[in-house]
Amino acid sequence: MKTPLDQAFAHMNAAPDAAERRLSFYETLLMAELFLALEAPAEGDAIRPKTFALESGETALAFDLETRMEAFLGGSVDYLTLSGRSLVDLLAGKDIALGLNLGEAPSATLLPAEALVWMAGMAANTGTAAERKPVECRTPFGIPQGLAEALDRKFAACAGLATRAVLADVTYAGGETGTLLAVIGALPEAEEALRRAVAETVSFQGKTSVLDVVFLGAADRSVAPLTRAGLCFDFPKPASARPLAAPGSDPENPPKLR
Repeated sequence: MKTPLDQAFAHMNAAPDAAERRLSFYETLLMAELFLALEAPAEGDAIRPKTFALESGETALAFDLETRMEAFLGGSVDYLTLSGRSLVDLLAGKDIALGLNLGEAPSATLLPAEALVWMAGMAANTGTAAERKPVECRTPFGIPQGLAEALDRKFAACAGLATRAVLADVTYAGGETGTLLAVIGALPEAEEALRRAVAETVSFQGKTSVLDVVFLGAADRSVAPLTRAGLCFDFPKPASARPLAAPGSDPENPPKLR
């Protein structure tokens, strides 16, 4: 079975000089649920990753399937389940590399310590929320197809956290123009995670500026004109939902993997 990381890794390796494909792989890694091998069971905040001396230096091991971890390490081991984003936050800046899916997996690779630092810097670009309301809404012009597709993938992983998002070019009171992403019907406790997820996606598309992001209730009078003019993204409706752990430095030149 090929996992999303396998597919993103193969897509990247098909054109290793294409920065947008490397960015897409890193974004997929940040969104993935991973199993981090530990030396001993975690005790509260005390986490001791199992590390090995490899060509990349001191290296921690993480896998996107528990069976891959057990196959590589020869049986059951203590582990911590966490998002790729949380794993990067844990390891970045500690001079520890990451062995990802080592063994027979198609996405087996070594990420050097500097790549983890780069990812943490990109993901930390969370941007700010827009507090203004638009007075005119237009179909977004010049939005890269890759950005629209990346936002669609991101929202597909945020099931139940909102009902819809709309991307539109807008004019604010006073005449200032911009591109606005309105997230409609978001759970209050999920707003920060969604804001960071959007900013992370924009950063990993190689953009230097972050979209204006605003959260609107379904009854807000701005929703109808935005929906008529804009590009809409519907959120899936799972049986149960939980907030996404947001988990998003040179955005034009992501590090290449060994």
